[in-house]
Amino acid sequence: MLSCTGYMCDDPYTGAPGVETLPDGRYRVTARLATHNASALMSFTFRLLDSLDKVHLAFSPLLVRFLSGTDYRLRPVKVSDSGRIRNELQTMLSQALEYDGDRICVHFDRVDDKVMPRQNQALIREALAWYKTSHPMWFGWLDLD
Repeated sequence: MLSCTGYMCDDPYTGAPGVETLPDGRYRVTARLATHNASALMSFTFRLLDSLDKVHLAFSPLLVRFLSGTDYRLRPVKVSDSGRIRNELQTMLSQALEYDGDRICVHFDRVDDKVMPRQNQALIREALAWYKTSHPMWFGWLDLD
């Protein structure tokens, strides 16, 4: 078994540095790799190919990106989107989900408007319907009520 831990900020317990900003748009990230018998502290240096604002979106949940204005119909769709969206639904709308084997039905009438405003629910429903229609093989697990 191998465990990997990364540090965003300086770690007060181990003294490992957090993410360091370097010249020329580069960053250094420290990670600790550990097994039962050994551990190693590794540093990786990288440069972002896009602006920090644009890269930040890559780490945001897809459904949040859609609510923030990203047009789901224009972005390239990957098979991993299916799993990401499934996980995001389980996190964001757990009270609205009904499970039947491998299938999940989203009941938007169970979503409290205080948790997600109606206009956001409508956008998420529209996006989910588009994914289900446009990519039925990847979104066969999804039902909308």
